[in-house]
Amino acid sequence: MPADRAATEAAVRLTMERRTELLAYARSIVDDYALAEDVFQESLIVAIEKGTCLPTPEDFGRWVREVVRRTALDTLKKHRRTARFMDPEVLAALEPAWQAADGEWDVDRQGILRGCLEKLSAKARRILQERYENRLTGPRLAERVGLTVDSAYATLTRVHRTLEAFMRHSATEQEAAS
Repeated sequence: MPADRAATEAAVRLTMERRTELLAYARSIVDDYALAEDVFQESLIVAIEKGTCLPTPEDFGRWVREVVRRTALDTLKKHRRTARFMDPEVLAALEPAWQAADGEWDVDRQGILRGCLEKLSAKARRILQERYENRLTGPRLAERVGLTVDSAYATLTRVHRTLEAFMRHSATEQEAAS
């Protein structure tokens, strides 16, 4: 497998493993689910673009949370909105808990992710490909997959949730087999 593809898969795997946490974090800043989803997706792209220079798995959680925070703030500037931000002391107090949770993601999930992606429908894989490989968003993504913008966002959210459920189930099965 080429190094670029392996790096892309690692970025996707590490980010998707933290999807729920990162969406919640983004939503705590932007106070809007659709914007939080955009922030998550843009953060995933940043991780993919980082390529082989990704932080170690131990440092990835802290790094990607900072990416989400900066992306959320940039998104709010673009939309001319103010942040609904937790006090920095609260965020600092939460960091040790997040770091402890990061240790739960040490299992290599690249194979699990590949298997889970194969379980998705062709339509679901296509929307993921258009969003993350071709970097399409909003109206362009919707047009490419033949949906309205709202339907494209709803479909993408469902696909993320389905993929997350597949990942959790597969990881649980793998851990039970160990």
